[in-house]
Amino acid sequence: MADLPVADVITLVGDVMRDKHFADRRTAYQERRELLFREAPVRIPGITNLQVQHRTPKLHDDAHAYKNRMLAAPVKISVVAQGEGPKAGTKAQKMENLAYRHYHRWRAMGSYDGALFNMAAFGKGFLHLGLNRDVLPLVPQKADEEDPDAYLDRAKKVMDEFSSGERSDLFIIESPQPDTVFWTPDHAWKFMAADVPLNPLQQAYARVGQAIDVSKEGVVSVTAIEPGTAVDTGTAAFQRTVRLYICESAEYIYHIVFGTHDRKDRPQTGGTVLGCYTNPFGTPCFFDVDGERTGDPRSLQATQALIEPL
Repeated sequence: MADLPVADVITLVGDVMRDKHFADRRTAYQERRELLFREAPVRIPGITNLQVQHRTPKLHDDAHAYKNRMLAAPVKISVVAQGEGPKAGTKAQKMENLAYRHYHRWRAMGSYDGALFNMAAFGKGFLHLGLNRDVLPLVPQKADEEDPDAYLDRAKKVMDEFSSGERSDLFIIESPQPDTVFWTPDHAWKFMAADVPLNPLQQAYARVGQAIDVSKEGVVSVTAIEPGTAVDTGTAAFQRTVRLYICESAEYIYHIVFGTHDRKDRPQTGGTVLGCYTNPFGTPCFFDVDGERTGDPRSLQATQALIEPL
């Protein structure tokens, strides 16, 4: 179940991440971070051995001020009924209530804070809508020729656990760092390279019959086990991270994992595919939160920050 062979997906990710405009973006954002968090050394032309290294917090404070102002703005959600009569109106009201519920939950969790801060400070933020990675492997996947009613009957038990509150929310919003999100020129593919904790990944995939192990050298291996087998990860799993690539097209979502031995800017052929899932949203769900748009096709120049250093 994939629209591209896994090897081609890994190659595509590597080719995109090597694009010069993404490399320039990474360098520029790192320099901006040093200014924002007052880590850049003070340099004055013609003066050496400065005894005082004062760095202004103004950039950092201004970015937070923009973020807080936007979070304080009132939000109005309206859902239009798709039809006439009380039944259609009831459905629309339930959908509107659900939208408010998710918005306020994500707002209380701080899910929007990072994207808005990055928009003000870097000119670019992202929100990633997805299914909870901890529970995604638990949701049955529909077979290509399976009858829809039969699939719903098969998935009902798991889906009822979400609606009854037995499990955490199925839908989540994340705010990835802007220089960890990449895309193809036609935006048909978008993906994120993120370091994630090893332990929750091990526990989630053990429930569907995949045991993930990482050696001391950081090499990842995945073996088949009986679904639901308890995995004794030890204390090391709570301290380790792995590089997870979430690759999305309109049709599919791929989870590809790399060990800590590979910290380069492009994945190597040793990546291991943890899962390939049908994309329930029908589009890559990395959404831009832009500052001032310029229309430039290059990622770094396409938007400008709302605040600028002196």
